[in-house]
Amino acid sequence: MAKWKPTATRDTLCARAEMLAKIRSFFATRDVLEVETPTLSKAGATDFQIESITASSQALGKESLYLSSSPELPMKRLLAAGYGDIYQISRAFRDKELGRWHQPEFSLLEWYRVGWNDLDLMNEVEDLVKIVLQPIKSSPETLRITYREAFLEFLDFDIKSDLTALQQKLIKKGFDVPKNLASDELLNLAFSSAITPQLNKETITFVYDFPQDQAALARIKPGTPPVAARFEMLLGGIELANGFDELTDAIEQKKRFEAEQQRRHTAGYHVPPIDKDFISALSYGLPRCSGVAVGLDRLLAIIAGLNDLSQTMSFAHPVDH
Repeated sequence: MAKWKPTATRDTLCARAEMLAKIRSFFATRDVLEVETPTLSKAGATDFQIESITASSQALGKESLYLSSSPELPMKRLLAAGYGDIYQISRAFRDKELGRWHQPEFSLLEWYRVGWNDLDLMNEVEDLVKIVLQPIKSSPETLRITYREAFLEFLDFDIKSDLTALQQKLIKKGFDVPKNLASDELLNLAFSSAITPQLNKETITFVYDFPQDQAALARIKPGTPPVAARFEMLLGGIELANGFDELTDAIEQKKRFEAEQQRRHTAGYHVPPIDKDFISALSYGLPRCSGVAVGLDRLLAIIAGLNDLSQTMSFAHPVDH
């Protein structure tokens, strides 16, 4: 195919337009405000798993800028300012992500509900996905399972146990397990490689109550052991959504950001600055809320019956370049 030609068919772009119209109608009927936030920021993602894409602007000074990897932090600043329930459809940018289900720029739907917890938000995610899928797919069944239960059911392993045993189990099953993985990296590998492929692709699956060290920006639920108020939603064998009952403690959030910065420094990664405006907003007061991000290109792939993210985009970045 000639390089100038689109990577998505016109029918697929029509399906995208219909999907976006359904999403906007869904939130309009629920009185959730659509917002826009900046794509450029002086702060990048400190998350160890995410690499920000850098940019520059003469008009904004000599400091390095970062393309937004998610609209999460500025949206929470709107919440702190009292704007109430909000959603956004935006472009997001992440480096070192290019493959069948990854592109360095992609479309995200992100929304926040004030006063809700993570379990409340799961209900709304389910409602939205089922509406968007109609009439392409009949209403799929839904499974809700805790992270620990998923490991017990699909890998016969209790995450409360010594993770050395998990590493050995994965190796015996033929998985390539790099040496010296941190505990969260080992669990992520097991979840994505050994558990996700076993989930029913026709079922909307919510996995919730992640380990505490995978909390990111989530509140910690007390317990033995404590767990993160975080969930993922999977369908068609891929992760579509990642949601949190949001952390509102500025001091704790700053500690987490600093710990991630140190981890990145130790690994020799680029260390972007912390978003000070976001920490200030938390200090001012973020209301109790829950938020979720949904990968729209992946959702479109399921709607259109496609097996490659590039086929959902007008002009995808080529994997071989």
